[in-house]
Amino acid sequence: ANANKARCLQNIMGFQTLKEFSKMLATRPDAPVTIDDAVAAEDIHGKILGGIKEKTVYQKGKTMKNPQRITLSVRIMERYQRVILCIDVMKVNKIPFLITISKHIKFGTVQLLSNMVGSTMLDGLKKTYALYARQ
Repeated sequence: ANANKARCLQNIMGFQTLKEFSKMLATRPDAPVTIDDAVAAEDIHGKILGGIKEKTVYQKGKTMKNPQRITLSVRIMERYQRVILCIDVMKVNKIPFLITISKHIKFGTVQLLSNMVGSTMLDGLKKTYALYARQ
């Protein structure tokens, strides 16, 4: 029961970690819960998610400066002469990209679209088709 009170008090007061909450409890002998209650609350309920989420460190993703052309083996090309493409447009930060993946080969392409006009998308598909035709 006191563990639940401790967790409730910890949430109300906005302490994200057990360490911060324990420091506050140590300075307040008149507090309605003890440090042991707070420890029991963390054992029962786990850590407060806000304390975990706020401590996640941002890592910059790797960028491809020079994408490389991948050549498929003759065996794959002979087996999959007719390629079925799955196509979608995905927006990242309101910037449209044409995404394709071949159904059996699982080869994907991504192209930046300057706008969402049908002719622009068709140009992107033609470039993808040319890529497969070169193989």
